[in-house]
Amino acid sequence: MEDPDPRFFIRWGVGASVVALALAFVAAWSIGPCPPIEARGVLNVSRDVAWNTLKDLPKWGTWSKVFKVEGLNSNDPEPGQSFRIQCTWHDGSVDWSDERITQVTSNEKLCWEFTALPSVLLNTDRCIVLSSKSDDTTNILNYLTFRGVLGPIVYFLMSNKVKLGFEHFNEDFAKHLVSKSQPQN
Repeated sequence: MEDPDPRFFIRWGVGASVVALALAFVAAWSIGPCPPIEARGVLNVSRDVAWNTLKDLPKWGTWSKVFKVEGLNSNDPEPGQSFRIQCTWHDGSVDWSDERITQVTSNEKLCWEFTALPSVLLNTDRCIVLSSKSDDTTNILNYLTFRGVLGPIVYFLMSNKVKLGFEHFNEDFAKHLVSKSQPQN
């Protein structure tokens, strides 16, 4: 009996890999997005004051221990602008991420998405939403949703870390706004 042609096994292996990858794509897309990771807070300033600080992304690193933004030169974000964000997590680890602004609704909502991988692999909805609670109090909602083939894996690995990061960001934001509103001696 002759030895089988090794090309048969290579073709079979490549074919099986393609089928497995296609099934993974179908499974990931049929699952849909992961549940959003959310953190809510209350800011003791008007929504206008909160928005004017929030939209100044290049200055986040001066008051936030969690997020630092690079690559934007303006405090007036617009859809399509790209930037890098440094995330310093509670455990001391640091991640960098390439992002693009997707939505800006003045005094209300700022959203961006992850751009370092093709969206079929990992797609995100990352938003900060402000809503008025009263004339001098604003609600803040920080949220992130993962989609794509890698979405469930990234969600599993990062959801607790991200939620804590959002909570710390909201706390830093609130403290910064209060310190800005107090008279300087």
